[in-house]
Amino acid sequence: MKEMKVLLNGKTYRVALAKSMRERSLGMMNEALITYDGVLFCFPFRFWWGIWQASTEYLNVFWLLKQNESEFLLVSHKTFGKTPSFFKRWNISFSLCPVKYILELRIDLLQNRREPSTKSNNGNSVHFLPLCPS
Repeated sequence: MKEMKVLLNGKTYRVALAKSMRERSLGMMNEALITYDGVLFCFPFRFWWGIWQASTEYLNVFWLLKQNESEFLLVSHKTFGKTPSFFKRWNISFSLCPVKYILELRIDLLQNRREPSTKSNNGNSVHFLPLCPS
């Protein structure tokens, strides 16, 4: 499993790339970045080496609230108001749900009428930093 670091709004998250969310017992089929700090980033495989490519058809981003050692809850900014403003740009909206029941969230970037960018409206940004192998 590949590992890397994600810098989101000034905070660094350690993440892992799983070949399939099914391998992580979360019931999803596409490639994913998984953090260990409470935020789950999920992307199609072709998105891995070309973050924010215009050709990318959808982007999956989930905000997780840790409930205990073995269970996480999926929340949205509408539920808890904790989704970073960057995510709100994509109008991501979903209800509270056990992680094992997460379904793929498809977002049609063409509806945004502009090219995707790592910069959000308020100047916050998401950077993907390679994690040096140990």
